[in-house]
Amino acid sequence: MRDLIRYLKPYWKVATLAPLCMILEVFMDVLQPKYMANIVNKGVIQLDLHQILVTGAIMVGITIIGLVAGVGCNVFASMASQNVGADIREALFKKVQTFSFRNLDKFQTGSLITRMTNDVTQMQNFIQMSQQGLIRAPGLAIGSIVMALTLSLRLGMILLVAAPALAIFLYFLIRASYPLFSTVQARLDGVNTVVQENLTGIRVVKAFVRSRFEIHRFQTANNAYTAMAVKAARVMALNMPVMNLILNVSAVAVLWYGGHAVWHGTMPLGNLIAFINYVTQILSSLMMLGMILTNISQAKVSADRIKQVLSTDPDITNKDHTASSFMVQGHVEFNHVSFSYGNNTEHELVLRDISFVAEPGQKVAIIGSTGAGKSSLVNLIPRLYDATRGDVRIDEIDVRDMDLGVLRSQIGMVLQESILFSGTIRENIAFGRPDAGDSDIEAAAKAAQAHDFIVGLPDGYDTVVGQRGVNLSGGQKQRIAIARALLVKPPILILDDSTSALDLSTESKLQLALRSLMQDATTLLIAQRISSVLDFEKILVLEDGKIVGEGTHQALMQTCEVYQDIYESQLGMNKFEFGKEVV
Repeated sequence: MRDLIRYLKPYWKVATLAPLCMILEVFMDVLQPKYMANIVNKGVIQLDLHQILVTGAIMVGITIIGLVAGVGCNVFASMASQNVGADIREALFKKVQTFSFRNLDKFQTGSLITRMTNDVTQMQNFIQMSQQGLIRAPGLAIGSIVMALTLSLRLGMILLVAAPALAIFLYFLIRASYPLFSTVQARLDGVNTVVQENLTGIRVVKAFVRSRFEIHRFQTANNAYTAMAVKAARVMALNMPVMNLILNVSAVAVLWYGGHAVWHGTMPLGNLIAFINYVTQILSSLMMLGMILTNISQAKVSADRIKQVLSTDPDITNKDHTASSFMVQGHVEFNHVSFSYGNNTEHELVLRDISFVAEPGQKVAIIGSTGAGKSSLVNLIPRLYDATRGDVRIDEIDVRDMDLGVLRSQIGMVLQESILFSGTIRENIAFGRPDAGDSDIEAAAKAAQAHDFIVGLPDGYDTVVGQRGVNLSGGQKQRIAIARALLVKPPILILDDSTSALDLSTESKLQLALRSLMQDATTLLIAQRISSVLDFEKILVLEDGKIVGEGTHQALMQTCEVYQDIYESQLGMNKFEFGKEVV
């Protein structure tokens, strides 16, 4: 938690004014019972109206000063806490932007959302509370104890027993509650994960009539969260009753001993009234402190979770000396590359000893069965992941020796899932090149076979895309994603099964447009349909993470049994009849 307090530094002025105002308010509150004793002892008992009026006026002035100080403290504390919360939230978002895919695999999406929202809110509440209650409670307790002892040392012995009893109780309460609150936040992660997954895939849920299953899954996560929250609440339920017990017993003891002293004339009545007020202030401030310490326990859990994200180092970063100014020509080379999402063990390798070369401007297709490692292979080129063994080179330079920003800015990539952002179609196409003109955007859309359907929309290129492109079909989203990559005009273009939702006619037109527009770019295309890659200059066939075939369509039909099986299964042509067919 101490590491996050540094976010207060830019707001040190309001962060300093808030506790100063609170100290002033506490000082005013501590003075009130003393003046009340004077009214009783010198005004009421002695029937001195002037004394009552003067002392009453002073008490009104003290109240007004305390009110102004309290309002000021609340304003300044709110300014500091809200700004710190915004800065922490921004720091978390910026940190997540630096994460590699492997880092993102470590944190679930639902957990990151919880950390950026609920956990940051807990920190905001803690910062505001620390400038108000954390100053008021101990300040009021200490001030009241000092003032109470000036009235009666004998009655003060009651406080010396009650205060340590409360402190011991609070210590054990907080010690028991901390692990519970930690589990509560983890269970909340689970709830958010289920919600996020369900809202994202709600169409799939409805299409497969799995609403009941998803409701049950949510109920399971929600009940687990509720059960743990109730368990924590049960522990915290001891807080108020025990504190009230100590408060009431202390008040009764003060009244018993103080009443006895007043009866025998050893203590003025006003002093007893003031002492009871101080006892009430002391014990209520200790109760407030108990609630604050409980909230601190919750905030500590949230702070640890926030720190976990902020302290996570991206496993893909620039080296000290990286090539930061270069123009990619498009020569791509894999040199004995193996890759694993987990530990470097042979049975976990997704890619095994991959070696091939794509020359500048060459069109390379990658095909293979599901799970063969096609997407994993292309993800290594822009360093979305790093190779476990071997190296990936572009223009003879290891990609790990290149500046990440420069490297990725010269690679156009269309992922399997077409991700669109809230905004217009124009903004989505220009995502990688915000300064692009309308003519360039339309040219990219035409090449991606998207222009015709875009102009047919009511607002054309200014049509607002719903969340995740909800108001567009799968094929339309794919074409916009392709246009987004083409607009950058990258030296290296990667298409990861990005035409799966297109019909054969549209895909054929797209292939022709790509040959014209991207004729100088090195293109790597992952394809499921073998008909899409028949005329490619090089085809890589992957099977179980290995390259089992490499060459042109004609060569692979003669040498690669896996390729022959794919060809036969898709086009219904027996491999022994290949020589009779026109290819």
